[in-house]
Amino acid sequence: MRALACLVAIGCTAVAVAGSSAAPPAPASAPYLLGGGSGFQIHSNRDWHGTAGTVGVQEIQPYTNSTPANTDRSYWIGTTTCKPGQKLAVTRSVDLLGPPSSASFAFAYTMYTATTTVLVNGKTVGTATGNNGPPSVPPSLLDAFHDGTNQLTVVVKVASTPTACNAGTQKPSFWFQISGYFATNVSVGSALQGKTEYFKADGGKTPAVIIHVTNHGPDLVPAATFTVQMGGTGACYKPEADGSCPILEQMFVLLAHSDVCTDDKKNWLTVSCSIVDLQPNQTTQFIVVVHFRPDSRQPTWTTEGNSLTWRAQIQTGGPSDTNSSDDSGQASLTFCSSRATDEGCKTGQ
Repeated sequence: MRALACLVAIGCTAVAVAGSSAAPPAPASAPYLLGGGSGFQIHSNRDWHGTAGTVGVQEIQPYTNSTPANTDRSYWIGTTTCKPGQKLAVTRSVDLLGPPSSASFAFAYTMYTATTTVLVNGKTVGTATGNNGPPSVPPSLLDAFHDGTNQLTVVVKVASTPTACNAGTQKPSFWFQISGYFATNVSVGSALQGKTEYFKADGGKTPAVIIHVTNHGPDLVPAATFTVQMGGTGACYKPEADGSCPILEQMFVLLAHSDVCTDDKKNWLTVSCSIVDLQPNQTTQFIVVVHFRPDSRQPTWTTEGNSLTWRAQIQTGGPSDTNSSDDSGQASLTFCSSRATDEGCKTGQ
C-alpha cells in the first residue's frame, strides 16, 4: 500500500498557469444571463436609471408582447413627464463573460421618436431614426463589450412635433431588449499529444502525464469538464471472488487526486475534473498518473502498451465552442523490459 500512497501523494493537481486581469465573472444568478452563460437578454426595467440630465425614470407597466428567455424583468419605462424634443437617457451596469459573438436589439415605443442610440462602455454600437430599433451590432463593434463590468446606455430622443408624446393610449414610454450570445475557444494540449512515449519498466513504472486546458477567449467559461480515459486495465493478478480486481492487483491504474478531480474507483480507467471560471487566455494544468505493474507470472515479457485519450468540454448551456477540433487529444504509452528490442525502448525514460 505504500506504493499506492505515494501515487496518491503525487496524483492530479490543477494549476492555473496563465491568467487574465479580468474583473470577476458574471454571477450565475444574474437574471439577464441565459442558461449557464450561453448569452444574455437584458430588458428595460427598474435597474436602469437616468443619466445626462434624465430624472424620474420608472417602470410604467410590464411588457407583454414577448416572453423573456430568462428571469430578467421586462417593462415599459419612462419619466414622469414627456416633452417634444426631450432626450431620455438611461444607463445600467451588467457583468458579462466577454464580448459576444453577436448582439442585437429590439425596441418598442408609445411615443414618436426622432432617434435611438445604444452605447456600450461609452462607444456607440447602434443608432436608428424614427420608431425603429438599431440594427444588430456589426462584428467590428462587438469588442466594445468586455469581460467583467460593462456600462450600457440607451438614449431616446423624442420627436419635436407637438403630438410626439401622444402616440398611443399608454403613458409615453419605451421598451427594449439587448441580446447577445457568447462563444470562445477551449483547447487541450500535452507534450505527449499524438505521440508514443516509451518507459523502461522492469520493476514497474509510474509516469505522470501533464495535460493543459486553455481558454483562448474571448469569453470566460463559467464551467467545463475535463476527462481522461485509459485504454484498459490489463491483467488482474489476483481477482476477488466477485470478479472485481483490487487496485494493487491490476496491471494498469489511472489515478488523479485533487479537489477538482475524481477517480473511477471501480475500474480505475477514467479521471473526471471540473473547471470553473476559466478566464480568457488562462490555462489550467492537470497531471494524471499511470501506474504500471508488470506481470510476474510472465518473466519473459518484453513490452506492454496502453493509451490515454482526453477531452475538455464546455458545460451544456454555456458559451459555444468556436473550434471543437482541438478539444481532445491522445497519447500512447509503451512500457519496456530490458529484453525489449524496440528502438523506442532503448531510449525510453
